[in-house]
Amino acid sequence: MKFISLRDAPDLSSKMDELVDAVWPTYYVNHSVGMNRWHSLIMKEYADCQIAILDDDDAMLAVVNCLPLYFDGTAGDLPESGWDGLVEAGMNAHQRGLAENVMMAMAVSVHKDQKGRGLSYLGLKTMKALGAKRGFQHLYAPVRPSMKSLYPLLPMKDYVQWRRDDGSLFDPWLRVHNKLGAEIIKVCPESMLVETTVANWERDTGIQFQQSGRYVLADALCPIEIDIEADRGTYLEPNVWMHHKIQPVDAELF
Repeated sequence: MKFISLRDAPDLSSKMDELVDAVWPTYYVNHSVGMNRWHSLIMKEYADCQIAILDDDDAMLAVVNCLPLYFDGTAGDLPESGWDGLVEAGMNAHQRGLAENVMMAMAVSVHKDQKGRGLSYLGLKTMKALGAKRGFQHLYAPVRPSMKSLYPLLPMKDYVQWRRDDGSLFDPWLRVHNKLGAEIIKVCPESMLVETTVANWERDTGIQFQQSGRYVLADALCPIEIDIEADRGTYLEPNVWMHHKIQPVDAELF
């Protein structure tokens, strides 16, 4: 496999976007404020931390997105706003010229035909390697649990307590983080906000909403709220903050 940053190969930008957009729910790609800001600034200003994992024939297997950031708090100070908060913080840090001191994990997007090859694990190791090369000691991740969409009515605070018979974390993506040494810090209940018109929700989901109320969608971690009178649909997704310690040896991946 080859690891190529967007800084070194800017022509990969459109292919990276295509893979990421194919993995994320359509409504989030189209209408999330955080995703729009990510594409407009973060991908450009932090291109060295956007990594394509390619095979020997240059087919794109996965995309790794992370963000070096200045953070002067403790793990307990991580924002309730999670993923969206990181994008906002990245914009502010860039504008203020603050020196980065931690790595923030944004996403590991694996091509649908490449599942089960350990690429998610490799993507996390890539983030830790990028942090280690900068001399960072911490990687924080607002994790979107991969199986939470099967239990959209269950509070996230309860879901993260679930364990398998062997004592390991129930959720596969949380488990991958944990296998690499990460610990769960807390739930970030307002991590991803999508708010748009009812018509946009109907187009992106293929579902008609003829009255106000809470609805469960495929791939959503919690219900959405539809307000017909206001012509708004609101989805506020919780994620889970996890913390990885970075060691100098982590840099050896590259």
